[in-house]
Amino acid sequence: MKSPVTGRYYYTLPQGSVELLPAESDSENEGRMTVETKASPELNGLRIGFGQDVSSNILSNAFLNAGERQQFADGKDVRIFLELTPANVSEAEINTVQQKIGRGEIASWFTVSAYRQLEGTQKTAIEKAQGKVTLQISAPDDLAAKAAAGTVFEVIGIDHGTVVRMPAVYHAESNTFVFETDFFGLFALTCSAVSL
Repeated sequence: MKSPVTGRYYYTLPQGSVELLPAESDSENEGRMTVETKASPELNGLRIGFGQDVSSNILSNAFLNAGERQQFADGKDVRIFLELTPANVSEAEINTVQQKIGRGEIASWFTVSAYRQLEGTQKTAIEKAQGKVTLQISAPDDLAAKAAAGTVFEVIGIDHGTVVRMPAVYHAESNTFVFETDFFGLFALTCSAVSL
């Protein structure tokens, strides 16, 4: 299966705060963009991050409205927060995802939350991005072994009641699953021995 996600990926997913360098074509007055990632300790070492090819330009286009993008270009700093927490899953959500994947297995449930904060403003939740962003999550050892054995993975997201299937590409060199999404909330990492 051809990978729908291109680019390079972190060998380790840094948690905490990372400042993104502006693209060469960006305004010389552009503010600083900082990405802060964190994962709940309840997830036993599962971590999250953006794809390594992410830039302040990609995130400003995906997460900021036109007015905020202009303020960023004019020198206001922006913080983007990405959080991974355990999911509270209802029986109905489990059944909906299980019906969608058929004989596949739900390997893991998690919630991804994203927030933005323009300098001088309150932190604001992002439910829907204005374009897809690449996310990567670390792979637990048992799933890494399954991926090496040819198991096919998908991420299933629930976007306001609609089930959305996203291919999850395993990268052995970074031990991560990579997928693209334009919304945040409840996700399930699913696997199947054959192509879904």
